[in-house]
Amino acid sequence: MHFKVSLHRFELLQALLRLTPSVHLGLAESLNKEVAPLGIRVHLLVIARFRTSILSQQNRKDKLEREIGIAEYAKLKELVASGSDGYHGRQKGDPEAAAERIIDVAKLENLSTGQLENLPVMIPFGSEAVAYMSEKCNKVLQDLEVWDSFARSSDYV
Repeated sequence: MHFKVSLHRFELLQALLRLTPSVHLGLAESLNKEVAPLGIRVHLLVIARFRTSILSQQNRKDKLEREIGIAEYAKLKELVASGSDGYHGRQKGDPEAAAERIIDVAKLENLSTGQLENLPVMIPFGSEAVAYMSEKCNKVLQDLEVWDSFARSSDYV
């Protein structure tokens, strides 16, 4: 019984961590505007997959077993487990290099003048994060192009 509660909490935590990026971004941007006058910076780190032991069989032990937890999640857990097996040890990201870059941002060190002058709320770490952000921005621009005249039609003329 206790393990089922733990697994349920694990799944809830996963769901919370996967809230839409726009929710996280909106919260981070709002907080940044509020605390910037106090000299406090807020950043949303967009983290790629890094080569750590988090996907190892040992770390996932029992968490992704079909028989444990909510039955409706069995197929999803199987899909996650098979994907993790194929990806473990092949992640592009170097966790030590990422940690160094995160510290650089926190300390405002080893950044170019352009980076220092343009510190965004969202900062990517890893090539997959850059690709994700680029894809997301391109999709938003495509949607905007399609919906532009419709959106503008709600203005006063």
